[in-house]
Amino acid sequence: MAEKKSQSVKWLPLILIVLIATGLWHVAPPSGLSSPAWHSAIIFVATIASIVAKVLPIGAVGIIGITVFALAYAAGDKTASGAITTALSELNSSLIWLIVVAFMIARGFIKTGLGRRIALQMIRLLGKRTLGLAYGLAFADLILSPAMPSNTARCGGVIYPIADSLARSFDSHPEDESRSKIGTFLITCIGNVNDVTAALFMTGYTGNLLAVKLAANAGVTLSWGSWFIAALLPCLASLLIVPLLVYWLTRPEIKHTPDAPALARHELAQMGSMARGEWLMLATVGVLLVLWIFWRHARRGCHNGLFCRSLNFITQRRAHLGRR
Repeated sequence: MAEKKSQSVKWLPLILIVLIATGLWHVAPPSGLSSPAWHSAIIFVATIASIVAKVLPIGAVGIIGITVFALAYAAGDKTASGAITTALSELNSSLIWLIVVAFMIARGFIKTGLGRRIALQMIRLLGKRTLGLAYGLAFADLILSPAMPSNTARCGGVIYPIADSLARSFDSHPEDESRSKIGTFLITCIGNVNDVTAALFMTGYTGNLLAVKLAANAGVTLSWGSWFIAALLPCLASLLIVPLLVYWLTRPEIKHTPDAPALARHELAQMGSMARGEWLMLATVGVLLVLWIFWRHARRGCHNGLFCRSLNFITQRRAHLGRR
């Protein structure tokens, strides 16, 4: 097994960021800003700059940023315990944990192969025509979206590789004019459909939970069901119209794809029957959906915390052991 290369510290940008931040720290706050607000802004901008400059891995930069925020009493706290409490206050946010869970679920779908299996099944059923291929990929995204909150991982990690492989199987490549055969249509379609499925379910996109939180702060309570009912008609209409519109705009040269279902069946045959990891992932997703939809109190910690992380860890571990 190839060893992972460790990321070394980029000293020059790190030193520059620290020097600039230190200099600004000792500058009087602009008019209208309190000292805690000014100091918090400096640490925030320095943290973002460090991430952009890649001075260290994102996780390390984040931990250092939180540590500096607490040690510097940036929020104006008078005691050490108060400073630590303020620095860590958002770690119990359901939004933060949903983002963590989103990446774990996405990893589970990709690692177990369940997401790929679902997409291939859709292609097997609907893939005899070019437009049917697009709808097959769209419905696969739709099926995955309520339980896979990372729409980037959903499209980039599951749907895109299959769409790209299909396009190349029809001799359609992105680097030359052959992309107009079918590739441009498929890739444009899945990108636009992904935005639709992200909007349909509250848990289809991590940013949706931020919208729910902002609405709650304004006194408006949005449940999973109320979000779904409000988004159902416009999103389903978009899901049906977008592939047709993209088809009309891109005008793919290949209209019929009789070999696509056979390719999907071949890939499914190579994958074999559903492995234990896939069944566990499916069960995990089912439990999560029940909790998200029907159990309001679960949002206070159960599905965002140890329960969900444990289920996903077990799923990924089983899948790993099953493939060894």
